[in-house]
Amino acid sequence: MDARQMGTMTSRIHKELTTDDLAKIAGTYHAWRGEVTGQQWQA
Repeated sequence: MDARQMGTMTSRIHKELTTDDLAKIAGTYHAWRGEVTGQQWQA
């Protein structure tokens, strides 16, 4: 998953992910692992 476009820049070098961004990343990871989350992994 390419998460470079997620989050907001808090300084010139630091980016902060939102709760929604983290949930999307976690959901994609769990779907990839085959765990039950209600989300299917897509390549």
